[in-house]
Amino acid sequence: MNTVVSRLDIKTTRDRWPKEIPFAPALVVAKTPGRPEDWFVVDGFVSASNPPSFASTASDQYLRIPLFEYTLSPKADIAFAATVQIGLACAGYIHKPIKAMHVVTGEPVDLLYDDGINTPIGIRYWLGFAFATEK
Repeated sequence: MNTVVSRLDIKTTRDRWPKEIPFAPALVVAKTPGRPEDWFVVDGFVSASNPPSFASTASDQYLRIPLFEYTLSPKADIAFAATVQIGLACAGYIHKPIKAMHVVTGEPVDLLYDDGINTPIGIRYWLGFAFATEK
């Protein structure tokens, strides 16, 4: 399976976002012409109690991958492992062979503190996932 990881500048996106509209960042990329594939894009926040739902982009020219906010461990290795785990869990809900996975991360991340003890308790990440299958 091919894997692509892209980054989205969350700060610039948020600074340019209309104030009256809830913040909903997404990466938009052109699909490769001539490739017979369907894309399944995770279209909501995923957790153990909230399984993934998908938007299909079978006929679109562009792939829009929305990012959702996750609070993960402040330890980079654990945060990375959690990102991989979320992506693999989502892939398990697709009942076709997967050709490619596209992971989008938002930068910069936000360090979250417990003000009472002035200790990092987590990092706010923005993540998005999409999966390509054969038509």
